[in-house]
Amino acid sequence: MKVGRLTEAQIRLLITKEQTTKAYIKKTLEAYRGLNPEDVFVFYVASHGTVDEGEYFLITSNVGSVSTFRLKKDALTQAELKELIASVPSTKKLIVIDTCNAGKLGEALQVAMLTRGMSEETAVKILSRAVGSTIISASTSLQEALEGYQGHGLFTYVLAEGLKGRADTDRDGFIKTLELATYVDSEVPTLAEKLFNRGQYPVVNPSGQAFPVGKVK
Repeated sequence: MKVGRLTEAQIRLLITKEQTTKAYIKKTLEAYRGLNPEDVFVFYVASHGTVDEGEYFLITSNVGSVSTFRLKKDALTQAELKELIASVPSTKKLIVIDTCNAGKLGEALQVAMLTRGMSEETAVKILSRAVGSTIISASTSLQEALEGYQGHGLFTYVLAEGLKGRADTDRDGFIKTLELATYVDSEVPTLAEKLFNRGQYPVVNPSGQAFPVGKVK
């Protein structure tokens, strides 16, 4: 799918109980393996996440228990998400994770997208051709993401404001990944302290060159 300066976007919105199961999400992400390297791929998730035994789990709608055994069987594991997203061939990726403990997944995804399980030599060659990928996580691996502000979680509210134009720091009419990441990184902690008297610190993992993900209207 292409956004920003490019052609129209192809958007898949998964919101129902049936669409947010582990199996359905995996099937949807697997379909993007047909993208071209020059395409822009954006993955945004606002849900619940947890860390158990040092591993991140995305809580999908089919999860009925958060015991370690059930999480490993029913939730989307860190390893599964790494493989699914790293397998998308686009060299321009923006990954946005609005869940608790999201920083843990963000760190793992960054490593996976850089190497894709390849040898160091092969990974370096891939990196030299890559245009860029950016991961923005709502909170660190030890934090909860604050909810209940302007109809969204605090992180998503700030993200949306950035995409509306507040993140366009160079005033060229386009929101680029690094601009968006910088805006979120600055605004979320400020508002979290001001509105909730709590700490929330997004985790930003940029790689390569910035690219447009939106146009200011």
